[in-house]
Amino acid sequence: MRFWSEGLGDRELVIALGGSAVERKDDYVALKGIVVSPAPWEYEVKIQFADWVAILNTATTPDACGFIARRVPLRSIASMGVFIVKFIVMLGYCRLIRLMKQTQGQGHGSAEVRLPEGSSRRLPR
Repeated sequence: MRFWSEGLGDRELVIALGGSAVERKDDYVALKGIVVSPAPWEYEVKIQFADWVAILNTATTPDACGFIARRVPLRSIASMGVFIVKFIVMLGYCRLIRLMKQTQGQGHGSAEVRLPEGSSRRLPR
Protein backbone atom coordinates (compact mmCIF):
# COMPACT_ATOMS: atom_id res chain seq x y z
CA MET A 1 0.00 0.00 0.00
CA ARG A 2 1.26 3.48 -0.80
CA PHE A 3 0.62 6.70 1.14
CA TRP A 4 1.27 10.20 -0.10
CA SER A 5 0.98 13.62 1.52
CA GLU A 6 2.06 17.11 0.44
CA GLY A 7 4.46 17.09 3.38
CA LEU A 8 6.31 14.19 1.76
CA GLY A 9 6.89 16.09 -1.49
CA ASP A 10 7.44 13.62 -4.33
CA ARG A 11 7.99 10.71 -1.92
CA GLU A 12 5.54 8.00 -0.99
CA LEU A 13 5.44 5.82 2.10
CA VAL A 14 5.32 2.18 1.04
CA ILE A 15 4.15 -0.46 3.50
CA ALA A 16 3.82 -4.23 3.16
CA LEU A 17 0.23 -4.35 4.36
CA GLY A 18 0.09 -8.15 4.10
CA GLY A 19 2.87 -8.43 6.68
CA SER A 20 1.13 -6.26 9.25
CA ALA A 21 0.09 -7.53 12.67
CA VAL A 22 -3.51 -7.06 13.77
CA GLU A 23 -4.31 -6.69 17.46
CA ARG A 24 -7.74 -6.14 19.01
CA LYS A 25 -7.83 -3.40 21.66
CA ASP A 26 -10.69 -1.94 23.72
CA ASP A 27 -12.47 0.18 21.12
CA TYR A 28 -10.24 -0.27 18.09
CA VAL A 29 -8.12 -2.67 16.09
CA ALA A 30 -4.42 -1.84 15.89
CA LEU A 31 -2.63 -2.50 12.62
CA LYS A 32 1.14 -2.57 13.18
CA GLY A 33 3.97 -3.03 10.72
CA ILE A 34 7.02 -1.58 9.05
CA VAL A 35 7.21 1.15 6.42
CA VAL A 36 9.33 -0.39 3.62
CA SER A 37 10.29 2.76 1.75
CA PRO A 38 11.73 5.40 1.74
CA ALA A 39 13.23 4.20 5.04
CA PRO A 40 12.18 1.37 7.36
CA TRP A 41 10.32 2.47 10.48
CA GLU A 42 7.47 1.11 12.56
CA TYR A 43 3.91 2.35 12.18
CA GLU A 44 0.65 1.74 14.03
CA VAL A 45 -2.80 2.54 12.65
CA LYS A 46 -5.75 2.49 15.06
CA ILE A 47 -9.01 1.59 13.29
CA GLN A 48 -12.31 2.17 15.10
CA PHE A 49 -15.78 1.02 14.01
CA ALA A 50 -16.51 4.31 12.18
CA ASP A 51 -13.27 3.81 10.22
CA TRP A 52 -14.38 0.33 9.09
CA VAL A 53 -17.69 1.81 7.91
CA ALA A 54 -15.82 4.53 6.00
CA ILE A 55 -13.45 2.00 4.41
CA LEU A 56 -16.31 -0.27 3.31
CA ASN A 57 -18.34 2.71 2.10
CA THR A 58 -15.39 3.91 0.02
CA ALA A 59 -14.69 0.41 -1.31
CA THR A 60 -18.27 0.09 -2.57
CA THR A 61 -18.34 3.33 -4.57
CA PRO A 62 -18.78 3.04 -8.35
CA ASP A 63 -15.27 4.51 -8.86
CA ALA A 64 -13.57 1.95 -6.61
CA CYS A 65 -15.54 -1.00 -7.99
CA GLY A 66 -14.99 0.21 -11.56
CA PHE A 67 -11.25 0.48 -10.93
CA ILE A 68 -11.12 -3.11 -9.71
CA ALA A 69 -13.40 -4.45 -12.44
CA ARG A 70 -11.29 -2.87 -15.21
CA ARG A 71 -7.83 -3.70 -13.86
CA VAL A 72 -8.11 -6.95 -11.92
CA PRO A 73 -8.46 -10.42 -13.49
CA LEU A 74 -11.67 -12.35 -12.84
CA ARG A 75 -9.76 -14.91 -10.76
CA SER A 76 -8.60 -12.15 -8.37
CA ILE A 77 -12.15 -10.77 -8.15
CA ALA A 78 -13.34 -14.26 -7.18
CA SER A 79 -10.61 -14.36 -4.53
CA MET A 80 -11.88 -11.04 -3.18
CA GLY A 81 -15.34 -12.60 -3.00
CA VAL A 82 -13.95 -15.36 -0.79
CA PHE A 83 -12.50 -12.76 1.58
CA ILE A 84 -15.82 -10.90 1.67
CA VAL A 85 -17.67 -14.11 2.57
CA LYS A 86 -15.01 -14.92 5.19
CA PHE A 87 -15.46 -11.41 6.64
CA ILE A 88 -19.23 -11.87 6.95
CA VAL A 89 -18.88 -15.38 8.44
CA MET A 90 -16.33 -14.14 11.01
CA LEU A 91 -18.64 -11.25 11.98
CA GLY A 92 -21.48 -13.73 12.52
CA TYR A 93 -19.23 -16.13 14.46
CA CYS A 94 -17.91 -13.39 16.75
CA ARG A 95 -21.42 -12.04 17.26
CA LEU A 96 -22.67 -15.55 18.17
CA ILE A 97 -19.89 -16.00 20.75
CA ARG A 98 -20.75 -12.59 22.22
CA LEU A 99 -24.46 -13.43 22.44
CA MET A 100 -23.70 -16.81 24.04
CA LYS A 101 -21.54 -15.11 26.68
CA GLN A 102 -24.31 -12.59 27.39
CA THR A 103 -26.82 -15.42 27.78
CA GLN A 104 -24.50 -17.29 30.16
CA GLY A 105 -23.99 -14.12 32.16
CA GLN A 106 -27.73 -14.12 32.80
CA GLY A 107 -27.57 -17.63 34.23
CA HIS A 108 -28.96 -19.48 31.21
CA GLY A 109 -25.82 -21.38 30.20
CA SER A 110 -23.71 -23.93 31.95
CA ALA A 111 -20.43 -23.95 30.01
CA GLU A 112 -18.34 -21.01 28.91
CA VAL A 113 -17.34 -20.89 25.24
CA ARG A 114 -13.61 -20.24 24.91
CA LEU A 115 -11.19 -20.38 22.05
CA PRO A 116 -8.07 -22.50 22.55
CA GLU A 117 -5.05 -20.77 24.09
CA GLY A 118 -2.98 -19.11 21.39
CA SER A 119 -5.84 -19.30 18.89
CA SER A 120 -5.74 -16.84 16.01
CA ARG A 121 -9.54 -16.52 16.23
CA ARG A 122 -9.81 -18.04 12.74
CA LEU A 123 -12.46 -20.50 11.74
CA PRO A 124 -11.18 -24.00 11.03
CA ARG A 125 -10.93 -24.87 7.33
